[in-house]
Amino acid sequence: MSSLWSLAAWDAFQSIGSSQSYPPGVSVCEQGSPVRAVAILEEGLVKLLRWESREQPVIVGFRVPGWPLGSAAAILGTSHGVTVETLTRCRILSIAIGEFLNLIQDNLLVSADLHRIHSRELMEYVGHLGGLGALSARDRLLRKICEIAIAQYGSMTKGPLRIELPLSYTDLASAIVTTRQHLSRVLRRLEDENLIRRQRGGIVIPNVSRFRAAMCSEP
Repeated sequence: MSSLWSLAAWDAFQSIGSSQSYPPGVSVCEQGSPVRAVAILEEGLVKLLRWESREQPVIVGFRVPGWPLGSAAAILGTSHGVTVETLTRCRILSIAIGEFLNLIQDNLLVSADLHRIHSRELMEYVGHLGGLGALSARDRLLRKICEIAIAQYGSMTKGPLRIELPLSYTDLASAIVTTRQHLSRVLRRLEDENLIRRQRGGIVIPNVSRFRAAMCSEP
């Protein structure tokens, strides 16, 4: 069970939802489609994609176990605002929209947990938007690597720490709002500083303390 939810709230969701496993690369829901169910990520990692006028989507975030998917759109009665795609093998709890809305209306504990999660999400987006204007691509990359590490390990422990990268460098560049070419330059710079080592399918952080100190602030 994720620490995002209380035990009672999680039990309430499991009593009305059904779990299903998905391989990597599956779209769980599509931007613009009607919300028929709210999903809660039980295991794995997903990315959130947003299309505007560009042909290619922008990665607007990642979600780790415990995060609800589609809950805000369900409450507002709008269509999905993003496409959710699995990056790793995932297990997802699906709850029909009617049952979800009834539950958050009748169960104050579930409603309070959801308010707290939505508030956390809002604060993270504010920090992300502020970072786009104030942080360099290097600092945004350090934060993103830290975010992925915490998603995999729960915290950043002593190094060396190997982080699996379940996304392409093109996706990683999109996530920190830079080009693939500039990302390559930043990665080489971090290797020169001995903050990371690139390995097939992932990144190794030799010294976690030095890596965290290199970030201009905690994510």
